[in-house]
Amino acid sequence: MADVKLLRELLAKASPGAWNISGEQFSGSVRVSAGTPANWNGLIATCDAGDYARSKAEGRANAELIAAMHEALPELLAIAEAYEAMTKERDEWKARAETLGQLVAERNYRDSAGASMGDGRENAKW
Repeated sequence: MADVKLLRELLAKASPGAWNISGEQFSGSVRVSAGTPANWNGLIATCDAGDYARSKAEGRANAELIAAMHEALPELLAIAEAYEAMTKERDEWKARAETLGQLVAERNYRDSAGASMGDGRENAKW
């Protein structure tokens, strides 16, 4: 599983604001920027695929993925944290159920052992 704490720290240190595609260059590379033209927070990344024939489509897809992942990350981290909390709670309940099952089994064993051996009254002469 991903290191949720590390991802939270990285997200907190990253450029604030919405990340979006800020433009395509003649070379086919695409820029990912933070903020909007009215509230510019800077260039995040320039993406291309390395060769001009592929770079336009792949560079844009890479840039879109980076921007989309940044926008989705807070919600994904919240889901991961909720999952971890539920898993921990499930494990705690499972341990309790196993302990309870062992106690019930021991009580049933004692009850059945006592019944098969008798409690002594059947041999008593009244």
